[in-house]
Amino acid sequence: MTQELVPLARTLSLPYYENALPAHDQFHAKRVRDVALRLADTCDRPVDRGVLAAAAWLHDIGRPRERSGEIDDHDEWATAEAAGLLTAESVPTDRIEAIKHCIRTHSIRSSSP
Repeated sequence: MTQELVPLARTLSLPYYENALPAHDQFHAKRVRDVALRLADTCDRPVDRGVLAAAAWLHDIGRPRERSGEIDDHDEWATAEAAGLLTAESVPTDRIEAIKHCIRTHSIRSSSP
């Protein structure tokens, strides 16, 4: 599924980035994916690179809606939206949960008390 999950996540994410500012567009998502995978190479524990890359593609799909005022928290919205998209594509639940965790915790806002 790793080989299928990453292209699927990329394909699913692209429409959400159509109206994004350059700081949070599809190229940003690709850069995040690249950096995340390089960091994974330095881990001394196993990392599900497919989950990591998929989460990178999907992590900012809510940014344009947050910017326009439609939603207040792009992390929470993107977490729910990504879960729905991936569920519709029959991605295994354990991988969806791992992707949700990555998306939900990616921003500094979610890591601050």
